[in-house]
Amino acid sequence: MLPIVEDFVRRFKLEDFVIVADSGLMNKSNISLLESGGYKYIIGARIKNETEEIKRKILSFEKDDDKFWNSI
Repeated sequence: MLPIVEDFVRRFKLEDFVIVADSGLMNKSNISLLESGGYKYIIGARIKNETEEIKRKILSFEKDDDKFWNSI
């Protein structure tokens, strides 16, 4: 994943951006690589696969127009 991101950054001369990926890319290796490269990211996850503590936190957020405005 990281070589693709780095190529994209070079090709389009990006200085500030956020990588958005689905849960299929959510693994410790990819997250570690993104963090070690200093990249900002948003990765989707299934609530049903999270711990009870995370589920409670997510479901406790106030919503506005069906959108969550807080982060974990």
